[in-house]
Amino acid sequence: LSRISKTVDGTGYAFTRLDVKDKELIDLGEDIIKFQHIRHINVSNNQIEDVSSVVSLPHLLSIDAQSNSIQTLEPFNQDGLHFLQILNLSKNQITSLTAFKLPLLRSLNLNENQIETAEAFPGHEQIQELELRSNKLTSLVGIRNMPRLQKLFLAENELESLTGLEALPALEYLHVRHNKISSLDGLVDLPNLKSINMRENAITSVEELAKLKDLPNLKTIAVSGNPFVEEFGDTYRKEILIVISTLSKIDKEDVTAEERAEAIEESATRKAEAEAEAAAAAAEAEAAAAEREGAEEEEEEDDN
Repeated sequence: LSRISKTVDGTGYAFTRLDVKDKELIDLGEDIIKFQHIRHINVSNNQIEDVSSVVSLPHLLSIDAQSNSIQTLEPFNQDGLHFLQILNLSKNQITSLTAFKLPLLRSLNLNENQIETAEAFPGHEQIQELELRSNKLTSLVGIRNMPRLQKLFLAENELESLTGLEALPALEYLHVRHNKISSLDGLVDLPNLKSINMRENAITSVEELAKLKDLPNLKTIAVSGNPFVEEFGDTYRKEILIVISTLSKIDKEDVTAEERAEAIEESATRKAEAEAEAAAAAAEAEAAAAEREGAEEEEEEDDN
């Protein structure tokens, strides 16, 4: 026990922090309910499976329960913990993202669990940061209805696309490094997205990035480790800028004025060449049509 502070009702003083990390605990026991004034609890690096008893601590602001044996979010789907803002359940054995009743929760860390699905997750009104790194997600169905979510971490899962994201109007940062993503379908209705890290995925064509150009606030992307980057070699940054001209940073390096000018010039050259090719093709088609028409007229005269 540590950090003595005034009690919430202002009538006295009490310990507000409980730290029992690295104690080889298998449960929290019933005595924990005696510490009604605790605001911060650290039970990390134990062998705890059931954390239901913490719901009885009404003034908790943060819980660090990483590196335990917790298998479900169900204990947090009960009434209680009305003031909890930070919950760290990383490095446990949770298999699915499900509903929880934590009305003021701002940050949820579920990294390095065994999460395979989020389909049963209904969303959350207040959460601002959700971490789901190093799980087993193959789909983003259920990652939805979080109007205040600003940061979403999904690196090192088994995702092949980003389809499924819904109703995330405040999302600014999306981290999907080291998945199997080959398609950028699904990145729509993200008006505040500023940065996306999609390094080490399976994007084979720079044209796939064109699906991002309608995101009005996107300024930063990270794409190294994708097949198309290797294909273009040293010119890949220019190719990206031709597709998305509004970017200000690519792979952690600022876009220079020279790079932007070169991309604009190359884009104009390609456009002119494409227009010339289209005009030549049209002229060729017109000439061929005229030739056919002339041949048909000659055949008619011969018949007569």
